[in-house]
Amino acid sequence: MEKTKYPKFLFLLIVFMVLVQVRCGESIPADCLEEEVAFTAISIDPTCKFRIVDDKLEDRFLHIESKTELEKAIAFVDSDANGPCKEVSKKLSEIDFKTQSLLIGKKLVQGIPATLISQQVNRDCANQGIVYSAKIKNGNYTAMGTYLFAVTVPKNHGNVRFEIEVIK
Repeated sequence: MEKTKYPKFLFLLIVFMVLVQVRCGESIPADCLEEEVAFTAISIDPTCKFRIVDDKLEDRFLHIESKTELEKAIAFVDSDANGPCKEVSKKLSEIDFKTQSLLIGKKLVQGIPATLISQQVNRDCANQGIVYSAKIKNGNYTAMGTYLFAVTVPKNHGNVRFEIEVIK
């Protein structure tokens, strides 16, 4: 009499399903709370001109983990030591990348100068990381431009998402 393969197949199927269940259960820690994460905002003078990756009028959001990454990502147009970029340059150079990460970017706006209404950083349990979210109000002068932002957060947050809303 020939042995059936069904019991062996059924056993393998059950083992596979148990492994998938265990793996999915581990992906979101049970104690993870989608709470606010402490951050430090770096104020950027609107007259300070620096490039984040390039001069294009486009959205660009970066999660920077080292001084080397920072040096590759931004370039100051204003090289005057007492100019409007002095304070931003100083703050960026003081970041301790051993304990902090930098979230920096530019958001395309249709009215300049844009103003920040609110910003926050929250833990994102589903994606095992954090979410930087901000609300920006378009300025009164109708012209395309970019709104620049920068914040530091404690290191080791894995995935970073950016949610920037522009309000007219």
